[in-house]
This record gives sequence, structure tokens and C-alpha cells, in this order.
Amino acid sequence: MKIRKFEKEDILQVLELCREVRNHHREFLGGYFAEQDDEMEKVGFMQSLESDKIIALVAEEENEIPGSLLAERK
Repeated sequence: MKIRKFEKEDILQVLELCREVRNHHREFLGGYFAEQDDEMEKVGFMQSLESDKIIALVAEEENEIPGSLLAERK
């Protein structure tokens, strides 16, 4: 497994991963979280490509993305 910067081509896998995590939290917390808005989720990852204050990383293993990180430097 390797950790690398997010690339635009990763977005579909990252959105699916976000959806899985959100659905898990929705079930665990009895619907506390709203359903995923793909466009809203996409914003931070895409901004990371242009901003030095936002960092997005993905874990990659055999062309699959089993994990991601999105953070903002403050």
C-alpha cells in the first residue's frame, strides 16, 4: 500500500468511499448524518489540487483506494 496525493482521476473512488463511511455513520447514529451530496464532497478534494492550504491524500493498493484524508492547514 502506498500513500500519495489525491489526483483528479481518483474522485469516483473517493466519493464511493465517502458514501460508505457516511452510510455507516448514518446507521450507527440513527440517521444523524444527511445523505451524501456528491458535489459538496467533491469540492474539498478538487480544491486541494489548487490550494496550498488544503491537502488530500489517498491510500492506494492494487489500483483501489481503500482510504483517504482531507485536511486544511490553519
